[in-house]
Amino acid sequence: MEFQIQAKLLAELKYEMDMLYVATEMALSTNHKEYPLDSMIFEVVLFHFRVVWDFFYVRGKKTDFTVRDVLAIDQLKAHRPKEPKRLREIHEQYVDGMLAHLSQKRIDSDLKQQVPGRDDFLLIRKHTENLFNGFVAALTPEQRSAFKNPLAHKFTNFQVLQP
Repeated sequence: MEFQIQAKLLAELKYEMDMLYVATEMALSTNHKEYPLDSMIFEVVLFHFRVVWDFFYVRGKKTDFTVRDVLAIDQLKAHRPKEPKRLREIHEQYVDGMLAHLSQKRIDSDLKQQVPGRDDFLLIRKHTENLFNGFVAALTPEQRSAFKNPLAHKFTNFQVLQP
């Protein structure tokens, strides 16, 4: 029973990582630059960035039964790359402060100047690769076989990370 739950949670994490990786690919391409599609893709990148970032780096919060609980993510620290300062800033200042909440920060002109751009999306994409590779290296063979996106058929036209 425990492995079934773990397998489903691993599949959800793989979906999140695929969504983040594909969304960064779309944000970096020239195919989706018209408004409002460009803004939607921008927000999708940051939404999935937040989910993946919180899984690997956010500590001290009470959570329900999560992948972190199942996999004892703290034991995987040796396989997790150090968090880049710029990505921590994006998470704290932009994603939490401006994207996820309707707050006073949204009208702060200094913060608006720090909106993530192309270089940030390249950094998010590379860091996602590093997180993925470190995470896969720490999985057991049974866990690795369960680390599959249940919606993989929707990603066939895009590059995704493979163990």
